[in-house]
Amino acid sequence: MLYTVPALIGNYYVRCTVTDTDELSTSDSLLLMVRQFPASPAGELVARYPLYGNALDVSANQLHGTARGGVYWGNNAAGEPQKSACLNGTSAHILLPYDPLFNYTQAMSLAFFMKIEQFYEREQYIVSHGSWQNRYKISISNNRIRFTVNTTNGIFDLDSEMVPETGKWYHIAAVYDGNDAELWVDAVLDNFLMHTGSIRTSTLNPVIGQHLPGNNDFNFHGCINNVSFYNYGLLPAEIESDLQSGLFEILNRRRHNSLIIFPNPVNENTITVKSAGFVQDKLAYSISDMTGRIVQTGKTLASGQDQHIIILDHKLRNGVYLVRVMVNSEQKSGIFILNR
Repeated sequence: MLYTVPALIGNYYVRCTVTDTDELSTSDSLLLMVRQFPASPAGELVARYPLYGNALDVSANQLHGTARGGVYWGNNAAGEPQKSACLNGTSAHILLPYDPLFNYTQAMSLAFFMKIEQFYEREQYIVSHGSWQNRYKISISNNRIRFTVNTTNGIFDLDSEMVPETGKWYHIAAVYDGNDAELWVDAVLDNFLMHTGSIRTSTLNPVIGQHLPGNNDFNFHGCINNVSFYNYGLLPAEIESDLQSGLFEILNRRRHNSLIIFPNPVNENTITVKSAGFVQDKLAYSISDMTGRIVQTGKTLASGQDQHIIILDHKLRNGVYLVRVMVNSEQKSGIFILNR
């Protein structure tokens, strides 16, 4: 079914009611966020930490961190060594420097990849700057991702609808633009709420994997990489771009082996894959999720010069997927985002 969203900015419920021949009915609703986004960003990248064997900031600001308490450099989502910071949940953390650049007040965004190794009954802090008492934090609470910001109009908590799994990599983006708070999982909007107010500042150092500097009570147990701090609210296209920029390593391939995939993001039941040298015969393919688990296999359907169609399983959940197509003895790969 297709819906035309209202022209006015606001939050709207779409309700669907189904009635059978016995006049018995059931209904459900979905809350929609209707916004008009600016044409260009209104801020800058403050810091970016790939965490590839060190805690260096690769942005122009050079706000280098320090790995402490037994951080070890583990594999990324592609299994490549020394491409993530793995924290033990007890002492390991990455201390970032105190710098006025981290004390943005009008808006903020955080984006990163993470893998949870273990859940606890207690809360786990993934990234924190003064925690909820002083400024903001992203944590795991009741087995969900929680984004908390302390503003001049009070404190808000935004919990993910998605329940993360241990051992699985996710891309997380937390956005607050002074009017709305948003949580994005794998470049798909997961939850949001309306809130206004300036973000309070803190004299404490920001920290990755810890509640407050030197406090080990709520440390994160898992791996994390490509942590980015922004002083403005990321736009949806920028969140997707942040995801894509961190996913290049998953393919680990040369440019001439890549697939062109469209549409991308995908909101339909089919994708078209294109690459020079495709034959007209059916080609074997596989689709994997970010953990490397194969979720679909089959044969493509030729649809034109150098391009084939893949019909997606309706059971596939929204997220990021890697598709591989075998052409003769050569494998070609590409990433697509499913959001239907």
